[in-house]
Amino acid sequence: MEITTGKKIRGKFVVLYGAPGIGKTTLASKANTPLFLDAESGTDELDVARLSIKSHEQVREAFVAAFKATDYKTVVIDSATAIERLLTAKVVQERNIKTLARAGYGAGFQDLKDSWIETLKPIDAMLQANRN
Repeated sequence: MEITTGKKIRGKFVVLYGAPGIGKTTLASKANTPLFLDAESGTDELDVARLSIKSHEQVREAFVAAFKATDYKTVVIDSATAIERLLTAKVVQERNIKTLARAGYGAGFQDLKDSWIETLKPIDAMLQANRN
């Protein structure tokens, strides 16, 4: 086992939580070269780089594109709530049900959790590579 010293640089996963319209997106726009994964058009009034996400098919595609876009130091998910709505729509469509609860015995919610885990894999890889 090797003893090391000094600071270790690691990517950070930060959550900004607050009521709509208080400036979470504007604050995030001040981060180091941000790339927004914009699922609710929250960046329309900001001069930022963005990938617009309009459907559940585009969710994973955008996360992978963010991982590949090495010119950006920060990835901003705007917003997790909007992404979850899209992932929920995917599960509901795949199971041919009206709501997650209709899948029975928590199966719809488990599918949603699995979708989140799969969706966040590129973000996990970025954190391991010391990117935010």
